[in-house]
Amino acid sequence: MRKMMIALLVISLILVGGISGCTKASSNLECSRDSDCVAASCCHPSQCVPVSNAPSCSRIMCTEECRPGTLDCGQGSCACVQGKCEALSNTPVECSVDEDCACGTDMRTNQCARGPKSNINESRQCPDFCTGIAGNIITRCVDGKCSGVGV
Repeated sequence: MRKMMIALLVISLILVGGISGCTKASSNLECSRDSDCVAASCCHPSQCVPVSNAPSCSRIMCTEECRPGTLDCGQGSCACVQGKCEALSNTPVECSVDEDCACGTDMRTNQCARGPKSNINESRQCPDFCTGIAGNIITRCVDGKCSGVGV
C-alpha cells in the first residue's frame, strides 16, 4: 500500500510538472508595440532594434543628408511587427526599372522634372535639365526613385 501511495505521488508530481511546463510560453518577442523599437544606429539607420539595445548617440555627430534606403528625413520608421522590431519604408516607390522613368515636364506643374512616366510629359523636354549641358546625364531608376545619373 505504501509503495502504491508513493507511486501515485510520483505520477501526480510528474503530471503536474508536465502540465505546468506545457503552459509556460517561451518568449522570443522583442516588442509588443511600436514604441518598444528604435533606430539601430545613430547615423543613417536602416534597421531597428528593441529600446533595450538602443545605441548611445549623445556624443555622435551625423551628416544632415537624407540617404536613400534609410530612416533619414522621415523616409521610414521603426515598428513592432509580429513581435520583432523592423524598419518600415514611408517612401513610395516610383519605379522598379529604368523604363518606368521619364524626364520632361511635370504634368501638374509644367516644371522640368524626372519621375514616373505617368506623371511626366516627355514631349515637352528640358534639355539642360534632362541630359545636362554636356549631354552626360540620363534618367534612371535608383533605389525606387527616378534620378538623373551622370554617364
